[in-house]
Amino acid sequence: MTRWILKNTHAVWALVLAVGVFGFLAYQRLPVQLFPDTAPPLVNIITTYPGAAAEDVAQDLSRKMEEELASLEGVFKVKSSSQDNLSVVSVEFQYDRDVDLAAVDVQNAIARIRGELPPGIREPQVLKFSTTDRPIVTYGVTADDLPRARKLAEDEFAPRLQKVPGVAAIDVFGGSRLAVLVELDRYELEAARVPLQRVVEALRAHNAMTPAGRIRTDSTQSMFRVDTRADTASALEDIPIATAGGSRVLLGDLATIRKAPLEDDSRFRLDGRRAIAMQVFKTTEANTVEVVQSAREAVEGLKASYPGVEIREGEESASFAQTSVDNLMGNIGQAILFTAVLMLFFLRQWRTSLVVALTMPLSFGITFAVMKLMDIDLNLVTLSAIILSVGIVIDNSVVVLENIVRRREQDHLSPVDGAAVGADEVRGAAL
Repeated sequence: MTRWILKNTHAVWALVLAVGVFGFLAYQRLPVQLFPDTAPPLVNIITTYPGAAAEDVAQDLSRKMEEELASLEGVFKVKSSSQDNLSVVSVEFQYDRDVDLAAVDVQNAIARIRGELPPGIREPQVLKFSTTDRPIVTYGVTADDLPRARKLAEDEFAPRLQKVPGVAAIDVFGGSRLAVLVELDRYELEAARVPLQRVVEALRAHNAMTPAGRIRTDSTQSMFRVDTRADTASALEDIPIATAGGSRVLLGDLATIRKAPLEDDSRFRLDGRRAIAMQVFKTTEANTVEVVQSAREAVEGLKASYPGVEIREGEESASFAQTSVDNLMGNIGQAILFTAVLMLFFLRQWRTSLVVALTMPLSFGITFAVMKLMDIDLNLVTLSAIILSVGIVIDNSVVVLENIVRRREQDHLSPVDGAAVGADEVRGAAL
């Protein structure tokens, strides 16, 4: 093999150039992540069961789901957590199972038993989980009017960030969500002899939009609907409520209706100040560093458009990932430089040192090209493996070149014969 290489130098140079070009392009396009995805395919089913105790949730909901989901193909483990008003069922699949196909199987299984589940539940939510499903950057939105900041974050900022290439989802939390609150007076309800459920039913019936069919003529067809939704909070006060005696009272006589923030079920603080959080999640194949940079550019545009609102970066994972990559390339560059200098110092041949300086980067070019072909990204694990391999490449370079020089000097061989004999002697050991 060595003599074939020595006889076909033009082909070798063509391969060298190809490796250099494709290796560089692959390195530029490799996704950069902080951690690899090591979790098994996991699908969670979250179901709300309003008004149900934990025992009822476990017996009537969670157990039925467990029995049906345990029969799916590739299931490794099924477990559930039941509490008041809520059921969480986790289905763990084998590692070779595609999580997207697993989620579809779970949805189909739930659809099969939907009629057997309690009628009072809300629609089950099927959520896929992966170790890469963590926010890559979190922003805090602050303003003097925190409910306004929440509304801007949901209606303006999140949709703008959602359009950034590589962004999968934006999660907004931190409380201060505006809503219309209907605060019933217990004593007024008792005096009017109106049960709470009747108030709820009246609200649903009078504050809704319902399709009402269609009107046909000889030449046209029109859809129409009954729209009784209230435009303002005060309009809800005129909803009639039937009493036990057959008369009617207005909702405004039984309750105080106002528009105000809901009670906070989550809070986010940035430097001790209350804020609205916006977590940015990326798509699986996207580059963490590029997505964070694009998100920063989009946020700068938002700052210019909304001067009264402060948007600050709370935490991000791109800097550490980029630092790891930069450190890797710095280590490789130092290793190549020091190896070439040492070869020049001991062998006293500048051409030999130049060969080391050229062949070592080519080996990493091949590595990056293969990683790109196999959809392997740069993360802490792959970077650590590449750093460890630097020592192996240096050892092989020194051993092969030193043996070639030794055979040439001792046996007085020509450069071609010395390269062939010296490389063939240690090729098996190096491989």
